[in-house]
Amino acid sequence: MRRVVLREDQLRPVAVWGYYDTERSAVLSKKRAVIEMCTSAHAEHADPKFTGWSLAEIEEHFDTILTEVDHQISLSLLAAAEAAIRVDFFRRVQERGKDAVSRRLRSLPLLDAGRGDRNLRVRLDDILSVWASEVPACKSALARFRGALNYRHWLAHGRFWKPKLGMRYSPHIVQKTIEDLLEALGLA
Repeated sequence: MRRVVLREDQLRPVAVWGYYDTERSAVLSKKRAVIEMCTSAHAEHADPKFTGWSLAEIEEHFDTILTEVDHQISLSLLAAAEAAIRVDFFRRVQERGKDAVSRRLRSLPLLDAGRGDRNLRVRLDDILSVWASEVPACKSALARFRGALNYRHWLAHGRFWKPKLGMRYSPHIVQKTIEDLLEALGLA
C-alpha cells in the first residue's frame, strides 16, 4: 500500500460539537430578536424580511433552520468519526502493527476507484467488521454506529426518500453514539 499523508487538521467530533452549540445559540438569539422586534411597539424597524409574518410563521421558520442545523451537525459528526476510524486504519497499516487488529486490517481487500488509486481505498464496513471480530467488546457500539451510518447515508444523498432508521437521530444521540464507539475502539 502506498503511504498516505494524513492531515493534521482533520475534523474531530469534539470540535463539531462546539460548532453545534455556537450555531444553535446564534439561531435562537436571532429568533428571539426577530420576535421581540416584530411584537414590540417599534415593529416598523423590524427586519423587512419578516414584514407581515405571523408569530407562528416566524416560529416555524426558525424551527426549520434549527432542524437543518441538527442535520448538518449530525452529518459532520459522522464524517469526523469516519475520519478518525480511517486515520487509525492508515496508521496501523503504515506502522505495520503486530496486534491482531492491525494484522487483519492490513489484509483487507483494496478497492479500485478507477483512477489508479487502488491502494488508497478500503470499505468502511470492512474496517468495522475487523473491529467487531477482533474486539468483541465493541460490537454493541459498532451496531449503534452502523445504524447511525444509515442516517448519514440518508442525509448525504439528499433526503429524498422516507428513511427506515429504526430510531430518531438527534445530534445528541449521534454524538453519544460516536463517543461510545471511539472509546470502545480506543480512539477517544
